[in-house]
Amino acid sequence: MSFEYINGSLKVTGSYGSLDGNVAIETANLDDSGSGSGFVMYKIRSPKNQISPEVNKRKMQMRHKRQPRQQINVEVLAVVDYAIYKRWYEISTTGTETEKQADAIDNIKYYFSQVFNDVDTRYGSIDTGDFAYSVFLSGLHIHTTASSSSHIENLVESDGKIDADTLLGESLRIHTL
Repeated sequence: MSFEYINGSLKVTGSYGSLDGNVAIETANLDDSGSGSGFVMYKIRSPKNQISPEVNKRKMQMRHKRQPRQQINVEVLAVVDYAIYKRWYEISTTGTETEKQADAIDNIKYYFSQVFNDVDTRYGSIDTGDFAYSVFLSGLHIHTTASSSSHIENLVESDGKIDADTLLGESLRIHTL
């Protein structure tokens, strides 16, 4: 790359980043008051297609800085009951019981990390203008025995669903005893 100063402009010959060929860098007033100055860089084109510093000045004036958005973080503690653990345990193809337990837990962790990564991606794509959302898995509690998740199984209603408020209250009561 070579530099040459011609008629108040710095001419750069060679490649500069993604601009291959001739590049010009000029000092320019960037606002109408004449108080703001800076450098304008543009690729030198053929005389009929050359971009003038005035065009670059207008482009820079049209840019607006975005206002910072408030970050809202959603932390999730996921509780995996014994039925889900048992399903992953049964489909494990490893040899010993200990290896199957470790494989099931690893697969559950991987699965839920992927689920919450997808949830975070979805929430991250919400464009309200004022807020930016982020969802992350802060913890994963896996019940590996039927007795450890009995308080969950006892709350299953006749339609197979569990009331989340009741489950949360019961879980808090058990874990604070």
